[in-house]
Amino acid sequence: VLPVDGRIARAAPRRDAIAGSGSAVPNEEGAITAEVPGKITRSLFREGEYCKKGQGLLELDKDELQAERERLVVQRNLNEKIAERLQALYEKEGVSLQDYEVAAAEVEKVEADIALVDAQLEKRVVRAPFAGRLGLRMVSEGSYLSPGTAVVSLVSTNPIKLEFDVPEKYS
Repeated sequence: VLPVDGRIARAAPRRDAIAGSGSAVPNEEGAITAEVPGKITRSLFREGEYCKKGQGLLELDKDELQAERERLVVQRNLNEKIAERLQALYEKEGVSLQDYEVAAAEVEKVEADIALVDAQLEKRVVRAPFAGRLGLRMVSEGSYLSPGTAVVSLVSTNPIKLEFDVPEKYS
């Protein structure tokens, strides 16, 4: 008599597991910088706080641009009145079509200039490109900020990524 060790074979999920080491890294990470140069007038954040995407972090000086915008608004209003008068005169055949069209084009030109100044004013606020936790502030109010100068680090940890290596023999 030979002793036999027997087992009944059943289907079961196969579990392959290997042990390895890795590290957790943030989903997104970066140093926040300004696009335009200027003097920092206000800091709108506290170190270590959570910020939302698009939240303002710093304000740069805007005085000159706001004055330019106000000048352009006054110029637009004047040009609109001139264009309205020339339109009324054109309808009565008091001026040529060209004179009226030139006045109307001046209104459109000034409106485009206002849109340009508005875009420049928007760039005077440094905003968070994504939601995350802010690090240490690297600049202070009153200092001059050059484009590309790091203001603060921003880290997004939701979701979090895992980085690890798998030995070639298991690939």
